[in-house]
Amino acid sequence: MSKVDILHHGAVTGVTGSCHQYICSSHNLLIDCGLFQGSESDRDLSDFPFDVSAVDALIVTHGHIDHVGRIPWLIASGFRGAIICSEPTARLLPIILRDALEIHIRDDQALVDSVVRRLERQIVAVEFGKWVGCGTNAPPLAPPLGGGELSVANSVSVTLQNPATSHTCATKPPPLAPPLSGGGLSVANSVSVSLQNPAASHTCATKPPPLAPPLSGGGLSVANSASVSLQNPAASHTSATKPLPLAPPLSGGGLSAAGGLSIRLQNAGHILGSAYVELEFNGHRTVFSGDLGSPGAMFVDPPASPEQADVLVIETTYGDRVHTSRQEREQALARLVNKALSDAGTLLIPAFSLGRTQELLSMFEHLLHTGQLRWPDSKPLPIILDSPLASELTFAYRSLAEYWPARLTQRRLIQRLPLAFDNLVTVDHHGEHRHLVKRLKHTDQPAIVIAASGMCQGGRIVNYLEALASNPKTDILFVGYQAQGTLGRALLENDVVKLRKAGIQNLKANVLTLPGFSAHADQQDLLRFIEGMTRLPRQVRLVHGDAGAKKVFRRVLKGRFDKMSIEIPS
Repeated sequence: MSKVDILHHGAVTGVTGSCHQYICSSHNLLIDCGLFQGSESDRDLSDFPFDVSAVDALIVTHGHIDHVGRIPWLIASGFRGAIICSEPTARLLPIILRDALEIHIRDDQALVDSVVRRLERQIVAVEFGKWVGCGTNAPPLAPPLGGGELSVANSVSVTLQNPATSHTCATKPPPLAPPLSGGGLSVANSVSVSLQNPAASHTCATKPPPLAPPLSGGGLSVANSASVSLQNPAASHTSATKPLPLAPPLSGGGLSAAGGLSIRLQNAGHILGSAYVELEFNGHRTVFSGDLGSPGAMFVDPPASPEQADVLVIETTYGDRVHTSRQEREQALARLVNKALSDAGTLLIPAFSLGRTQELLSMFEHLLHTGQLRWPDSKPLPIILDSPLASELTFAYRSLAEYWPARLTQRRLIQRLPLAFDNLVTVDHHGEHRHLVKRLKHTDQPAIVIAASGMCQGGRIVNYLEALASNPKTDILFVGYQAQGTLGRALLENDVVKLRKAGIQNLKANVLTLPGFSAHADQQDLLRFIEGMTRLPRQVRLVHGDAGAKKVFRRVLKGRFDKMSIEIPS
C-alpha cells in the first residue's frame, strides 16, 4: 500500500482556520485554506507552515470563510495550482472572497479586482459523484494550454498585507428588488411595510427579478484566458471567455489507472455546494469530511456515507450533543419569535451570510405562509436582510435553483418564493442601514433583522447591537455556533468586560439561543456517516471541534469500534 501523509494546519485547536495537507508520491494537495477567527484570529494570514510552491492543487469543501478565507494570501504567496470545488461553490467563491478582500483592503479596488480575476482563472468545477483523475495516466481536468505555462493576465503581481481588524460594508450586490419611489417599503399585492424613512428601500414583488440564466454546460464563466495546473508544471490548462468546462470524469466513472491519484466530491449536506472529499491513491482511500450537515436542511439533501475509507478526517463541531428535529426547531423558532415581538421590539439575528441566512429566510417564508407568526401590529411584519454580502449570495442562491432539492422546486411551482417573499426587505447602501438603525432605536415597531456577521465579529450587526442592546424590548437570537473569543460568545456568557470593550455598555436585551439550529451534523449524524460505510476506516482523525466535543466523540467511537484507531491531532 502506498504511503500517504496527512498534516493538519488548521481547525485543530478549535473550529476555525480549516486547512489540511495530503501528500503522496505524486501529489501535494491542500484541503481548504480557511480564516482563523475568535481567539485564534491573531495569526499572520500569510505565514503558511508549508512550502506553498510545492502545493499542486487546493480542494475546497465549501464557501464558508473559515474554510476559504486565506486563499487570497495563498495565491499571494505563489500558489498557482487548480482550486477544485463543486459547481455551486465555483460560482459562490468569487463573491465570498471579493467581499473578504474589500474588508481587508479598503483603498485599492484594482488590487482586489486583480486577485479575484486570478482566483477565477484557477477555479475548476467538479461534478458531484464523479471520479476525476489527476495522475500521470489520468485525463487532464481541462484542455492543455499551449506552451505549458501558467497564464497571468497583465502579469499582475499580488501582494496582500496582514489586514486591520476593522470592518466595512462591501460591494454593492445585485439588489433582490428595485428601489421604491418615495422611500417607502412595500411588498407584493400593494401591502405597505412602513419603517418610515430609510433613504431608499426595496420591495420583493410577486414576480421577482429573473434568475440568472444557467451557464451553458453548467460551467463557470471567467474573464480573459485562464490556466490551472494539477501536474506542477507538467500539464497546465486553459479556458477562454466561454464558460469554464467541468472537469471530465474518468471513463466509466471509475478510478484512475495504477500510479494515479483520483478525486471525487460528494454532497456533504451542509450548505449549497458543500462537499466531502474522497482521495484514492494506489488502493489507499482517504476521506475528508469538510463540514457535514444534518437532516432537515432546506437547500441540500443530507449526505450519504462514503463506500469505504482507510483514513477518515472528520469534523466534530457538535460531537458532544444531539440536535432536535427540523420540525421541532421550526416550532421553537416560531415560539421565540412570537414572544420576542409581543412587546413591539426588534428581534436581531446575527447570521452567516452564506447558508444560514438563506435557511432562515426559507424558514420565515414557511412560517408566514402557514400563519405561525404573530405580532402586535396591523401592518405586515418586515423581515429585514441587512447585509450586502448576504443579499448578493441570496441572489446567487436563486440563480442556482437547478441545484435545489425537489421539495423547494415544488414550492416554486406554486409561486412560493423562499428567497423573495412578500415581507422580505433588503437594505443595500450604508446610508440606508444607518437610517434604519436610528429608526428602530427610536420607535416601537416589531421587526426582524438578519445581519452579518454570524459571530458578531464585525459587519452591520455590530451597529444594531450598539444601538439596541440596552433596550429591554430587544431580543438577540443566536442560531449558530459562537467560537471562543468572539463577541457572540461574550453576549451568550454576558461577559461584561468584553462587551464594554466592544461598545456595548449596558446589556438589557434578552439574549436567546436556539439549540440544534446549526447546519453542522450532530453526534448521531456523525456516527451514521461512519457506520454507513461498507468498509470502516482503520483510522479516524477528529478535527474542527472544541477540545470537549472531540473528547466526548472519541469516547463514543471507542465504545463502538474497539479496533479503530482514533486520533485527535495536535
